[in-house]
Amino acid sequence: MDFFLLIIGAALVLAYIGAFILKKLGIPQTLGFMLAGIVLALAGILTEQSIHDLQFFVALALGLIGYNIGHELSNPNLTRGRIRRLLIIVFIEATAAFALVAFLTFMLLSSVGFPQAFPTAILFGAVASATAPAATADVVWECECEGPVTSSLMFVLAADDIAAVILTNSAIAFALWVYVPDSLAFTSVLFQPVIGIFGSVILGIVFGLIFLYPVNTENDRGKLLELEIGMVILLIGFIETINLYLESQGFLIHISDIFAAMVFGYLVRSRISHDKEQVPELLERVMAPIVMIFFVMVGGRMAQLLT
Repeated sequence: MDFFLLIIGAALVLAYIGAFILKKLGIPQTLGFMLAGIVLALAGILTEQSIHDLQFFVALALGLIGYNIGHELSNPNLTRGRIRRLLIIVFIEATAAFALVAFLTFMLLSSVGFPQAFPTAILFGAVASATAPAATADVVWECECEGPVTSSLMFVLAADDIAAVILTNSAIAFALWVYVPDSLAFTSVLFQPVIGIFGSVILGIVFGLIFLYPVNTENDRGKLLELEIGMVILLIGFIETINLYLESQGFLIHISDIFAAMVFGYLVRSRISHDKEQVPELLERVMAPIVMIFFVMVGGRMAQLLT
C-alpha cells in the first residue's frame, strides 16, 4: 500500500490530538480517535482502499481487547449469584433488541411491499442485538474503573458478544435458507452457529493452556510480553485462516476471534499463580496505538458512508 507510514503516522498523531482535546472537555478519548478518522477521510488521506488494506488492524485490535476483557472476567466480584442475574439481563437485553427491531423492520418492509420481508427483518434484528465491546472497554480502561460494576459490565460485554454471534450467524443462515432453499439444510441453520461458538471456546482454551506453562515458570511476566502478544496474534491469525477455509468450502460456521481471545485471557488470568504480575502495564501500552488506529478506521468508514 502506498503511503502506509504516512497514513499510520497521521492517524496516530491526529488521534492523540483529538483525544487530548476531548479529554480536557470530559469526553472519552474514543470519540477523539473517531473524529481523527473522519478528518483524515475528508482530507483524502484515509481512502476506502487504505482502510481495506489496514483491515488486519481491526482483527488485531479486537483480539487484544478481547484478551484483556477475558482477564477482567476472572474477578472475585463475579459470584455465581451475580452471574445468574447478569445472564438474565443479557438474555432480556439481547432478545428485546432483536425482537423489537425485527418487528418494526418487518412492519415497515411489509407496508411498502418489500419481498421476503421476514428474513430481512430477522437480519436487522440480529444486527441490532450486538453491542460495541471495543468502545465500551476502551472507555472503562481509560477511566481506570474497578469494582463490582466494572466486572459486571465486562461480563455483560462478553456474554452479549456470544448472543450477538449466535443471533447474527443464525439470521444469516436462515436468510440464505429462505432465499436459496437448496443451498442449505435446515439442520445447518440450527447447528452451524453453535459450532462456531464451541470452536471459539476450544481454540481459546488450547492457546491458554499452551501459554500457561511459560507464564507460570517465569517469575517476571514482563519478560514474556513478546510471547504474550505473539500468542494473541497467532490465535487471531489462525482463526482468520480457518474462517477463510470454511467460507471457501461453503460452510456458514464462523469462529469469533474476539470471543476466542476472551476465553484465552480468562483462562490465563484464572489459572495463573496469584503471586504473578497480572496483565502488565506494558501490554496495555502496546495495545494503545493499535486500538487508536482501529477507531480511526471506524471514523474514516463513517465519513465515507456519509459522503
